[in-house]
Amino acid sequence: MPTAKEIWDAGWAGDVDKLRQLAAEGADFNEQDEEGNTPFNTLATNLCAWRKPFRYDVVSVLLECGADPNITDNDGEGALTTAMLSVDVPMLRMLLEAGADPNKFQGYDESESFLDWGIWDYELLHCQSCTEKPTEEEQKDVDLMLAFLERVATKYNCLPPEHLLLLRSFGARSKEEPA
Repeated sequence: MPTAKEIWDAGWAGDVDKLRQLAAEGADFNEQDEEGNTPFNTLATNLCAWRKPFRYDVVSVLLECGADPNITDNDGEGALTTAMLSVDVPMLRMLLEAGADPNKFQGYDESESFLDWGIWDYELLHCQSCTEKPTEEEQKDVDLMLAFLERVATKYNCLPPEHLLLLRSFGARSKEEPA
């Protein structure tokens, strides 16, 4: 059976043919190590973080070969986490369309949801030039908050919150919203 290192080497090199061969030989892209990491999550996370140009091809092949985008590590994070934090909309879409459930992933801590974490991170990193602050009503309603972020991104020429809108369109909820 192929090892996690063989999977890593092929994926990091962008060798999708080798990944398919490893899958045919019985590679387990979902096998968790002692920290809960899987070959899929390790590759997808690092390829996304390093912005490797072939990352979409590699992740697509891994998903086709049975990689599970919902498996998280011991910290409750996975490939979806890195795609969200790095604002990689195509990667996020690929993972969500492959069945990743944004409500399965935890927020930065237990007091927030994955979407809440995304909103907080977006405000911190991409809205620093915005002098406007959301109203109390906007802060209490996720859809109003997302509309506010979209509005100020346009007004202040900031990165639009497409990734957050995409998460929402796939059912991502705030901690305050019922399941």
